[in-house]
Amino acid sequence: MAVNRFHIRSNWKPRVEAPEELGVRTLRSLDSISALSPLFRDWIFLDLFRDPFEMTEENIGEFLFPLEKVRSQISEIVKRGARKDDFGGHDPRGGYGISVSNSNVSDAERVKFSAHGGALVSWTGPRRDACFDTNSDTEPDPAIVAYPLFKSVLLAIVSSWNVDFAQAFSSDLVRLWESPILAFCDLSWMVYLSAPLAARIVIPTDVVIERTDDGGVLMIAAEDTFDTANPSHVAAARSIVAALEPLNAELAREWAKFETWRPPGKGNVV
Repeated sequence: MAVNRFHIRSNWKPRVEAPEELGVRTLRSLDSISALSPLFRDWIFLDLFRDPFEMTEENIGEFLFPLEKVRSQISEIVKRGARKDDFGGHDPRGGYGISVSNSNVSDAERVKFSAHGGALVSWTGPRRDACFDTNSDTEPDPAIVAYPLFKSVLLAIVSSWNVDFAQAFSSDLVRLWESPILAFCDLSWMVYLSAPLAARIVIPTDVVIERTDDGGVLMIAAEDTFDTANPSHVAAARSIVAALEPLNAELAREWAKFETWRPPGKGNVV
């Protein structure tokens, strides 16, 4: 039986981001998320400079950096996640990646925080995002995917990264996605839009709406853990997608201009 993972994806437009800024935002995210639950503790960074295929049970310690040991060198950790060119040097078009997981928890309690940013502002190729995912191998602990906690994680990421768009969804929801092509946003549990994006849609009146301090809007399909077997949850998610149609349509028009360009993924910022 497939595991029903839960995800948060957030995106922002191209902007200048030095490794130092990415490091500050990463620490801000982890500290904010850690304050939400004792399950989010003992964060360990994966060394993205090393080839993960070289990792074995014997040398795994060489690939992992505990947060509290590298907090003061966070910029260097970010730099180790630089995209490489064909010669092993840093490709500035690709920016930097970050991957960190909680430790000393059960498999059901394990989560991963990742981010990618710092690419050239003039190049649209790589994603610019911050993400949060439950374990890929085990059904998540119900406490982690409870509505109040998961919403708080989403808002912590929105605040820490100054994002334009964020969505929370599950693997079960992905199986209901109907778009034949990658869309701005498909069925989601929760969707955040920055103030400029929110101004471009008609906010639905049949879902829970919260206004954020930055003027953005959070649209919520369910104030419980999202369940695709619950018709009211799915109906509310469809209402949110319908409201986002102007953004989906605009992105589709942009893609049509670049027939040979494959979009980098769902949740792109218009």
